[in-house]
Amino acid sequence: MAYKVIALPSAISDLEKLSPDIKIKLLRKIKWLGENAEYIIHYRLKNMPSDLEGLCRIHFASYRITYWMLREKKVIKIYRVGDRKEIYRRFLSG
Repeated sequence: MAYKVIALPSAISDLEKLSPDIKIKLLRKIKWLGENAEYIIHYRLKNMPSDLEGLCRIHFASYRITYWMLREKKVIKIYRVGDRKEIYRRFLSG
């Protein structure tokens, strides 16, 4: 069963800053994530602040999609989307 995917305002803002071709590819990956959430391994980010606890990541090329998976509600909340180097820098800077 597919999960409902919800993009938080931070993720929408991130996507709007990307080129159209990258945005389309990332949106396809997000759709795929929702369709396959029950069948893939979800890699949690380590050493995150308490407000970001349980945050997972999936990659596409040099980009990362960070999200929370709420199994009991069958929901995936997309938190941030961006280049690997930049997205992790954002977490470190707060």
